[in-house]
Amino acid sequence: MTTLGRIAKHPTISLLDSCTTLHEIKQIHTQLLINGHLNDPQLAGQFVASIALKHPNNLNHSHQLLNQIHNPTVFTLNSMIRAHSKGPTPHLSFHYYHQILHNNASPDNYTFTFLVRACAHIASPNIGLAFHAAAIKFGLDSGAHVQCGLIQLYSELGFLDSSRRLFMQIEDPDLVSQTAMVSAAARLGDVDFARKLFDEMPCRDPIAWNAMIAGCTQCGRSRDALNLFHLMQVEGVKVGEATLVSVLSACSQLGALIRGDGCMVM
Repeated sequence: MTTLGRIAKHPTISLLDSCTTLHEIKQIHTQLLINGHLNDPQLAGQFVASIALKHPNNLNHSHQLLNQIHNPTVFTLNSMIRAHSKGPTPHLSFHYYHQILHNNASPDNYTFTFLVRACAHIASPNIGLAFHAAAIKFGLDSGAHVQCGLIQLYSELGFLDSSRRLFMQIEDPDLVSQTAMVSAAARLGDVDFARKLFDEMPCRDPIAWNAMIAGCTQCGRSRDALNLFHLMQVEGVKVGEATLVSVLSACSQLGALIRGDGCMVM
């Protein structure tokens, strides 16, 4: 299966990597038209996908170009779904999903990975459940990335039990799905379950650390949050702004003003 990372093989399309303005994009577009490259649906699709993924501020231009392609590939439409799922208009992802179906094509794992992300941003139970059902219908609900996205989706909806059931169905959860479950449980208040998973993880990335510290702080378990922060430093994990906000909040809860000032010294 062609991955979404393998795009823009044509030298002219690869010039998009260094573009900074819509004017430059249009210059590349003109060059492709002059040389007749956009008569090739595959190259035209790669061009649209490249603009969507590398220049998300110009999604309207991508959409205009897409309308000129007869029967665009699933790869191209997935790229549009992905771009919108990460931006301020996630609901527009659904338009391109329906276009896939209208073209009598079959969605794939990438399609639902990005659709589930869009659903999580919208946080609508009805829409989320509908696309979960669609993933099941197409037999694409067991993919690792789709499952991880569903865990995050149900977390955003506040359905921790649903997230846990999905996680328990994963035979060999990887770091991404483990982190997603830890984040879901910690954010929704089940800090004990989150900590159990966290302690069992063979490798923990900064996202998992941040989720645990934030979860403990939100639940009023400030000492646990500060102990985790200390352990995070001992293990040499990079400390980001989100972690510091949670730690300072924990310090404030404890009234540890001196320690709170010290947290800023790294």
